[in-house]
Amino acid sequence: YQRRVRGSKDEAKTLIHWVRQLLGIILGVIWGLFEIKGAIGFLSFLLINFGLVFLYYNKYLSLSRDDEESEKEFFQEGFLTSFGLFLLVWIVTYSSVIGLSLIH
Repeated sequence: YQRRVRGSKDEAKTLIHWVRQLLGIILGVIWGLFEIKGAIGFLSFLLINFGLVFLYYNKYLSLSRDDEESEKEFFQEGFLTSFGLFLLVWIVTYSSVIGLSLIH
């Protein structure tokens, strides 16, 4: 089956890219403020990141489910930069929170 979607495939990939970047920043700040560490932080970021893309891909896009290459492109779009941004923000926020708690 196919659903109708406004815009092109490239516009959808651009949207996914920028939403992932914003998500990386937001989750990095939250994880740092709540002092989340280790595998729980990594795995929860991956689950949320891929989960949102999966929902968007399955609910709103009008792409054939037989098109595996297209599906792979959507799941890869912007992931590595989002992950890098998440790590940067998470580490800086966590280090700042720990540093401030050592001062007081």
